[in-house]
Amino acid sequence: KKKKKEDNFIYLQFFIAEKLGYTHREIREKMSVQELYTWNAYFEIKSEREEQAYERAKRQAQVRKVR
Repeated sequence: KKKKKEDNFIYLQFFIAEKLGYTHREIREKMSVQELYTWNAYFEIKSEREEQAYERAKRQAQVRKVR
């Protein structure tokens, strides 16, 4: 389990680096673990909200087709 947790943390570092336009080294040097997890929470919430908006738009499009 420890290896999986380490792998997930490294993945998180690369994900945040990619999203913010940083290198992996810059993320490790400039960002605390707490900030990394805060960014992770932000991206999770953002993704959920985008998914909800997509589902709403899809439902609205289906309602329009029925009319």
